[in-house]
Amino acid sequence: MYGKRFKLVPEMEGGIARWYARQRATESQIEGVRKDAARLTQGLPGSARVLEIAPGPGYLAVEIARLGRFHVTGLDISRTFVTVAREKARERASMSSSGTVMRHAFPSKSVPST
Repeated sequence: MYGKRFKLVPEMEGGIARWYARQRATESQIEGVRKDAARLTQGLPGSARVLEIAPGPGYLAVEIARLGRFHVTGLDISRTFVTVAREKARERASMSSSGTVMRHAFPSKSVPST
């Protein structure tokens, strides 16, 4: 298998990723994420840059940005999750002046197998 390459295909794409995002968007779950955002950012300087790796639908990244004190970037391998997270950030456009940036990792690339 050495030298073989495969195309990276995320499992959380399309309909299954959107379904997962809806399941994690209940009011009680979002309230929990808001509390987590406040707790996790305690003690960070107001101008801190926050990077969330694999944010999924981006609920935590968006809630951290809504605090208005941080520049937040989310990095995910799933194009669908990045799209969902961007939609959530736009829905909450008044969240802060710094906002949220969501990026897709490994666009159109292959990675070596191990």
